[in-house]
Amino acid sequence: MLMTASIGVGLADHLRHGTPAGWDPAEGTR
Repeated sequence: MLMTASIGVGLADHLRHGTPAGWDPAEGTR
């Protein structure tokens, strides 16, 4: 569940900021 949430946050962050697909987990905490 937590991993799925992290992936969701990563995808949302990627769509919002255009970050690389290989975003660092720390990016999602900002």
